[in-house]
Amino acid sequence: ENMPKMPVYTEYKRCQQIRDEVNKAGINYIYPIEELKAAKNEGFTYLAEDTHWTSMGAFVAYKKFYESIGKQAGEYQYLDGKRVGGDLAEFIGEKHEYSYSYCNYRPEITNISETHVDLRKGEKYSTYINPNGQGNCIIVGDSYRESFKQFAAKDFATVRSIHRDSYELPEYIELIKSLKAGDTLCLIDVERMDYNTKDSAERITNILTK
Repeated sequence: ENMPKMPVYTEYKRCQQIRDEVNKAGINYIYPIEELKAAKNEGFTYLAEDTHWTSMGAFVAYKKFYESIGKQAGEYQYLDGKRVGGDLAEFIGEKHEYSYSYCNYRPEITNISETHVDLRKGEKYSTYINPNGQGNCIIVGDSYRESFKQFAAKDFATVRSIHRDSYELPEYIELIKSLKAGDTLCLIDVERMDYNTKDSAERITNILTK
């Protein structure tokens, strides 16, 4: 909303083009832009000095995702905090303190076990086990998945998460091959990197069909 004014060459946005392409493949495409805009009245959905969404912004997207598979999110509360800097601040060489919002989701769920395996370039393969959860969820995506997966861990019995760029690694291939009927696969590519969505979906399809 606050980007500099630029010439508009087409009203058919890239995200809409990707939506139409992946829908052809029977993939449920979620673009919660209106929900994120509406949530501004409750707090900060994106970080002031960083390109990533806040925990609150991630939860807005998670709620939309969870509803898309016929589920209803549990109790949550938005809270405010303070932080300094971010990747945008690093780019311009200045850091400031600013407010952000985070989501306290299902605080009664506290017995989640988690493991993290280092892969390459700082990428991690994360597993969350929740004895009170239901179903299995695999999350493949960019860095935006990091705050998103914390909410899934409160609802699903098992959540496994890996970066989409790890597709050549055996851990990634075995993870995709482990998908079973009834499991949920969530592919996250937020708009600044959403041109990767089609490639990511095709790689997953290729693994499953071999």
